[in-house]
Amino acid sequence: MTNALRITYHHHCGFSIHLGETLLIFDYWEGKNREIPQDAKLTVERLRLYKNVYVFISNSHIDHLDNIIYDWQKIGNVHYYSSEDVPLQPNTDVLRVGDSIKVSSDIDVFAYGSTDWGVSFLVRVGKFYIFHAGNLNLWHWREESTPAQIEKAQEDFAAVLDTLRDLNITIAFFPVDPRQGLYFDAGAIQFVLDIKPRLIIPMHYQNRPEIAQKFAMEIRNPNTEALAMTVPGVSANVEEINGEVYATILSPDFYQDYDSNDDDTGFIEGTGKPVEF
Repeated sequence: MTNALRITYHHHCGFSIHLGETLLIFDYWEGKNREIPQDAKLTVERLRLYKNVYVFISNSHIDHLDNIIYDWQKIGNVHYYSSEDVPLQPNTDVLRVGDSIKVSSDIDVFAYGSTDWGVSFLVRVGKFYIFHAGNLNLWHWREESTPAQIEKAQEDFAAVLDTLRDLNITIAFFPVDPRQGLYFDAGAIQFVLDIKPRLIIPMHYQNRPEIAQKFAMEIRNPNTEALAMTVPGVSANVEEINGEVYATILSPDFYQDYDSNDDDTGFIEGTGKPVEF
């Protein structure tokens, strides 16, 4: 299994991860009006480029589940992993909290808890441990919630974090939702401080890219790097070299043939240098 992978942001909580002939897709959604650019969409033609396509659906909320994903079944190389609240479809494994599935010698799937519908996913791909939070978050609205509701939200969130503490997460996708007001990133901050993923990528920021950018700038620390991916179709290369991990922003043309040994990988937002963490 390669020591490099490529992440592409599609929309909201939707990301895909490219590893040679394998594509992982998380919570794909094209928006209420399918407003994302065509180049940022996953199509049958593009998915045919891969030998194996694994689609993860953390919950049945409309912004995490786009029914267009089931049109991909016609290709024959697509398999789905969903939480139990998602209507059952062919070629689907349903995971409940605590379940795990060995997909291959290089890929394992684990289901962890959520503080809303569904589950969160941890996927091991070779040396990489990829965590997609789904709707796991510290959900409360401090300006509106009662003290009892806030306390319950904190207890529920802490209980899930306790199950994640011993994981060596390489990459985490986690919500930062501006609808929560000043506390939009409270859950993400606690997640970073407690779990210490090596890279965190904010999501669920309600088409407010400045929210993701603010979080990424402020959360960086010696244990965790942060990367705000705010343009649909933008990609980032994540690579392990001699035990160190590097992230590099790429152009949106991620469907071209990918060679992890290619030096022409682009740079992090105008710095001309990759980010090491």
